[in-house]
Amino acid sequence: MKLSQLSLILILLAVSFFAFMPGPVTPAFVVNHDKAFHFLVFFALSLLLTFAMPKIRHRFHVVSLFLFAIAIELIQLLFVHRGFSLMDILYDVSGITSFYLLIFLYRMNFHAKSHKQNQ
Repeated sequence: MKLSQLSLILILLAVSFFAFMPGPVTPAFVVNHDKAFHFLVFFALSLLLTFAMPKIRHRFHVVSLFLFAIAIELIQLLFVHRGFSLMDILYDVSGITSFYLLIFLYRMNFHAKSHKQNQ
């Protein structure tokens, strides 16, 4: 197992653990920066998924992470101190989108530079 795959599994477990913790027990660094945390976690998950499964299309990564974000929010409906939040999903999706947008821009720039060098 590659380090990126192990890291992905550990982060997914950590995200699941924190997502289903009772509200009052949630660490202060998450409570005070909840939306930034959602953005950063899903940005990091996108990065890890890209390295852990490089042969799988990015489209599959995006859909999988989007479904994971929705699943977390739906499961949180079952907990007393938790609830469904469209804003959480929005920040999750913005983290995913930002990562793959950066990948797209990097590839466009790399392709443009290599094309100029070949002329």
